[in-house]
Amino acid sequence: MPGLWAHLLDWGMVSLGPIMNRVVWNEEFEVWFDRLERPFHFKTPFGGEEFSLLLVINDQAITAEEKEVLTTEIVKKGCRYVVCAGHNGTQWDDAIAMAYVCVDEDVEAPEEHFVMTSSFEDEKMSDIVPHFRRMATFDNFDSDKYLVVFLGKNPSLEKETIELVEEYFAL
Repeated sequence: MPGLWAHLLDWGMVSLGPIMNRVVWNEEFEVWFDRLERPFHFKTPFGGEEFSLLLVINDQAITAEEKEVLTTEIVKKGCRYVVCAGHNGTQWDDAIAMAYVCVDEDVEAPEEHFVMTSSFEDEKMSDIVPHFRRMATFDNFDSDKYLVVFLGKNPSLEKETIELVEEYFAL
């Protein structure tokens, strides 16, 4: 029913699965939330369009192989800016940079496909979310699609993060 789907989109009542939900949607941008648990499979609601990602690492038992698969998927799906927060955030930052080098066959043209990253390990979400909102514009990239992904469960941090996203992305 394309008509019903269009109305659901207009009303902002969209969910793409048991976890992935749109948190904010307005004329300037959209923000989605997802939680991944084993087996990890990264997806976006953006159909291959470029986006910014806040990746919150809660699961402290993610293997090197899982990290490599996830970071490669993130780059391949069109991510242009990643904020890595939580457990070993700086290692995830480095892994995404490596995935970019391994995935992008034309690394001589970084201004077209470059993936900007930043990381936080001990900072509060109240500091991270505003950074995520402000820093997702650089060179020829101005984000209007945002995705917040939690790797592993942390219900209280998820709730806090969604509330902060709603606050900082409100018009």
